[in-house]
Amino acid sequence: TVIPFPDGIVGEEGDVSCGRVSIRNEAGLIGFADLQGNVVIQPQFAFVFDFAEDRAEVEFPEGDRGIIDLDGNILARGFTRILGWYRNGIITAEKDGESACYGLDGQRIEALPAYTMAVNESLFWIPVAGSEYSGIWCLSDRDGHVLSEPCRLTYHAEEYHNFFEEGLQPVGNEEGKWGYMNEQGEMSIDFIYD
Repeated sequence: TVIPFPDGIVGEEGDVSCGRVSIRNEAGLIGFADLQGNVVIQPQFAFVFDFAEDRAEVEFPEGDRGIIDLDGNILARGFTRILGWYRNGIITAEKDGESACYGLDGQRIEALPAYTMAVNESLFWIPVAGSEYSGIWCLSDRDGHVLSEPCRLTYHAEEYHNFFEEGLQPVGNEEGKWGYMNEQGEMSIDFIYD
């Protein structure tokens, strides 16, 4: 079934996410329509990213970036960079030269350092050393209390944020051995694997 957009609106390349599809008006500004072709967020952005967890990163014509909800309400603005997309309620963004974690409400989460990865609403991998795929992590609660010893995560976990499938997480130690940690931060299977 072809669903037309209103006159002067064309579909933008991208995925349908959270029931929204990006659109562009004749002036080149981008907004979002719903799956019935209704414009729900008027074209007003220079660039947009797909929605995740009912939030989307947008770039304003002035060059700064922000976070909007499904109705187009601006939850936060003034970021120079947003790193990644929402995962289990948090995102890392840069503002005034400082990177930090922000929640779904767009407010900074002071207890969690930048680049934290959310396991769920109450568990987080916080960075301890290194960066990206060579990082050292600790399991933490939302208040920043460390639950585990420092460890390495698999590339698959860091890239796709697949954590604790069936209740255990493969983790590595400094000697290059691997084992499995439970959600309490305890080793269920010790570091015995290569």
